[in-house]
Amino acid sequence: MFIDLKPGAWTLIVSSWPPQTQHDPKNKRAIWGAFGYTPDKDIVRVPMKLKKLTFSMEELTWAFAHMTDNGGKFVLMWDKEMATVRFKVGRNIEYQMAAGMRPFIFTLSVIMES
Repeated sequence: MFIDLKPGAWTLIVSSWPPQTQHDPKNKRAIWGAFGYTPDKDIVRVPMKLKKLTFSMEELTWAFAHMTDNGGKFVLMWDKEMATVRFKVGRNIEYQMAAGMRPFIFTLSVIMES
């Protein structure tokens, strides 16, 4: 997950880039932090709503607010900015990985709404 912090227009980015477990500048199939990031593996880019805070958040703070069984709001606060994006949770889907393996259930990721 990445955030594009353009002044006045933050964008939440969900990417399929796998992370490196150890820094290897020669490894171009995975990234270390944001180093080597390119948008070609972006899954979702969602504009975030910005609001000025009346106080300063010195530490980058991520939170989930207004949570229900169906979704909620992703909140990011930094300095005097608060950025939010609503999301909905998808339905459960049963998958069977390969013949002979037990099926497992996971929740289909997040559907973002600006």
